[in-house]
Amino acid sequence: MSERAHELAQEAMALMAQGDMEGALATGEHAVGLLRPLVDEDPATHGAVLASVLQFQGVRNSILGRPEAALPFCRDALALRRTLAAEHPEAFPPIELAEGLNDACVLMSALGQAEEAVDLSEEAVTAFEAADAGPDALMMVLGNLALRRTAVGRHEQAKEACDAALAQLGAGGDRPDHALRLAGIRGTVLTAAGETDAAASVLRDALESALPAVRDDAQALAPLAGMLLEDLEQLGAVADAPWVTELRSLLSGDGA
Repeated sequence: MSERAHELAQEAMALMAQGDMEGALATGEHAVGLLRPLVDEDPATHGAVLASVLQFQGVRNSILGRPEAALPFCRDALALRRTLAAEHPEAFPPIELAEGLNDACVLMSALGQAEEAVDLSEEAVTAFEAADAGPDALMMVLGNLALRRTAVGRHEQAKEACDAALAQLGAGGDRPDHALRLAGIRGTVLTAAGETDAAASVLRDALESALPAVRDDAQALAPLAGMLLEDLEQLGAVADAPWVTELRSLLSGDGA
């Protein structure tokens, strides 16, 4: 039964990847039914798999527009992960709980549970710090926290999270993709706070600084750079400057 349960969990993921959400839900439900008694007997071995299946059952229901069905799965997955982290840390290390909290935060936000998402995001930051995660991971989870706080109107706290994320970006080495992603988050946070001039400045500086990296690898950075340029355009703040012309050419493929 153990082997079959794990196979079903993988099959559900494959069906989801193919876009068959109903099939993935049905297969996931079968996997959950087999996994629950296994977890009762041996949580250290099977608990993480069950938590993952429960989480993705929530995601699948969310994609299908069934938030009321998704929420119990998300909460069950989170409760199991907390239990595993507390009682079986050798099988479920702190970084696993940290990542689970962040995943739950994103799903709760998508399900309209904005305040709960903020609480989970704050807990995720603490968990990543306790797990000695590197600066790249901390930057991303702090950026997520900034967005979650912005969603509930906590603009000053959101900017504080952005500042903390920016400090981690500096500690993480040269990562143009991370710099662009964080700039996009900062732009969103500042725009929501009514600081459009500051948002435009952040976006312009990030795009101009990223130009050499875009020259080197336009294909990899084009999606992020393109989104930031679009945000800048929506703010009505695209300058008539040589670097903008070159960036547009690179993003269109003409400068490759």
